[in-house]
Amino acid sequence: MGFVLMIPFLLVRFGLLSILGRGAVLRAAYFAALQKREKAAYWVYQLSTAAIFLSLFFLRIRTAPSGLYAAGIAVYAATLRSCPKTGSTKAVFTGCHAIRCI
Repeated sequence: MGFVLMIPFLLVRFGLLSILGRGAVLRAAYFAALQKREKAAYWVYQLSTAAIFLSLFFLRIRTAPSGLYAAGIAVYAATLRSCPKTGSTKAVFTGCHAIRCI
């Protein structure tokens, strides 16, 4: 059931990038050429990523609201409230911490 948590990541990683163009997906998947010592670290990285991804199939998700859930709702509501100037309810992240209302 934990795999459900990966759906937003996969949608951004493959869905959004494919909308931007085939070149965007290829650039995101690009790894620089590896030197001799880096090859071992690369395979450790690949195996650990695969293990994390596969472990999500065996995890459970608690659906009971928690304090973190309430905090997320509060931040989301505050973001939406910061957009009344344009009459829009859409907020777009334009940088590391910049929010622009559209």
